Amino acid sequence: MRRTATLCATLTLTLLAPLAPAQAVDGALDPTFGTAGQTRVFFDQGTTDEDRGYDVAVDALGRIVVVGIVDVAGVKRWGVTRLLPNGALDTSFSVGGVPGDGKLVLDAYVADPAHPPVVAVWDRLDDDPDSRNDIVVAGRAGGNAAYCAVNAEGSGFACAQDATFISYWYVDVELRGSSVYLGGTIAGSGTDRNFFIERHSTTAFPWPLDASFGQGGVRILNYDVPGGTGRDELNAIEVTADGEVILAGSRSSAAGHQELFWMKLSPTATATVYEGFKDIVSAADKLVSGLAVAADESFYVSGSLVLTGIPRGLLNYVLPDGTSPVALFDLAIIGGFSDVALQSGGKPLVIAPGSGVAPGFRLFRYLPALVDLDASFSGGEVQYPFTDGPGADVSEGRALALQGGRIIAVGEAEWNAPDFDFGVIRLESSSVFADGFEVGSASAWSTVAP
Repeated sequence: MRRTATLCATLTLTLLAPLAPAQAVDGALDPTFGTAGQTRVFFDQGTTDEDRGYDVAVDALGRIVVVGIVDVAGVKRWGVTRLLPNGALDTSFSVGGVPGDGKLVLDAYVADPAHPPVVAVWDRLDDDPDSRNDIVVAGRAGGNAAYCAVNAEGSGFACAQDATFISYWYVDVELRGSSVYLGGTIAGSGTDRNFFIERHSTTAFPWPLDASFGQGGVRILNYDVPGGTGRDELNAIEVTADGEVILAGSRSSAAGHQELFWMKLSPTATATVYEGFKDIVSAADKLVSGLAVAADESFYVSGSLVLTGIPRGLLNYVLPDGTSPVALFDLAIIGGFSDVALQSGGKPLVIAPGSGVAPGFRLFRYLPALVDLDASFSGGEVQYPFTDGPGADVSEGRALALQGGRIIAVGEAEWNAPDFDFGVIRLESSSVFADGFEVGSASAWSTVAP
C-alpha cells in the first residue's frame, strides 16, 4: 500500500496510459469514469435493503475493489465488488457467484456494522505471492474477528475466525510478500480495551501465525494510564519498506478522555522504535480513522475531535522521528475525517462523510505539513452528492485510494431511503503518480511509478 513500485517501462505504460489525465482540473469529477465521474453499485436496489461501502483498494491493473456490508434477505453480510479502471462493473469477477456479474456476497458469517470490513489486494504484480491479485477482507463478523481470502476471479473464497482472544476485531490489514498483517482491538471487561498486531504466513489456510513475529506471531499492547478508563484502541496500521510497523489509534488519558497515540515497532515487533501522544482540546475525545505515510516515513493521522457528542475534522502530522509539530481541527467539518491519502508533493487528502445540510462526499486537500488548504484543489475543498436516485440524497464518503494518481473515493449513496448502494467517484488530479505511499484505512499498495 505505501511503497512506490517500479515496473518495467512497457508494463507501466500498458497499465497506466489510459489513466493519465490531460489538462486535469484538480478536484473535478472525472467525466471518463462511470457516469459523469460517479458509479453506483447495488446488490438489491429498489428494496428496503442497505448496501453500504466502507473501504477500497486498487490493484496493479487499475481495477477498483470495494467492500462493504449488504443486506441479504434481511441478514447483513460482507459484500465485494470490482470495477474496471473506467468505473464500469467488472463482469469477469464473480461469474456464477452470488449475486454475480462483478459482485460477490461473502456469506460465511453475519456482518457486524459496528466493526465494518476493510480490504487489501496484492496489487503489485511482482509482490503477489501467486501473481493472482487476490483480495483479503477483514473485520468483525460472526461475533468475532474474521478474515476472508477471495481469489482474483471472484469464483471462490475462504473465511476463517481466530479464537486467540475472547472478543476482538480487526481494524486494518496490510499485505507484504507472502505475509498478511492484521491489526485490531481486544475488548476486556467494562471499558477496558487492548490492541494488537499479528503477522500470518500464507503457507496454508487458515493462515498460520508467523512465530518469528512478536510472541508467537502476535504483539499485544496497552497503556492503561492510571486514572483513565483503560480504553486503548487501534485504528490503523502501516508496514514500511524496511518492514517496520506503524500503529495509530487512541488511548484513555488520566482525565478519562481519548487522546491520539502512534508508535513504530521493529520488523519483528519485539521492540518499540518510538511512540508519541497528542491531546488537543482536553475535554474532547480524539479518535483515529486513517494513516498516510510518506517515503521519508513522516505521516498523517486522520480522525475526529468529538465535542458535545459531535465528531469534527482532525488531522495530525508526525515527523520521521515520531515527533509531532502540528495538528489541525476544524469545527465546521461535521462527521470528522473518515480517511486520508497522500498525494504528490506530500499533500494530504482527506474525506469526510458530508456536511449534513448539503450531503455528499466531501474532500479536502492540504499543503504539506498542514500549512493551509491547497487552493489548487478546487480551492481546497470539493463536495459531490449522488443525485441520480429518486430519493433525497444523504450519501456519505468513507474511504480513499489512488489510481495512478487520480482520486478514488467510496462510501454509501442513497437510492431511496432506506435503500442505499455502494457509491464510488473518481476525481481529476494533476498528480499522476503519488510520490510516496498511498495510504488509506486499509487499502493495499496503490501507486506504480513510471
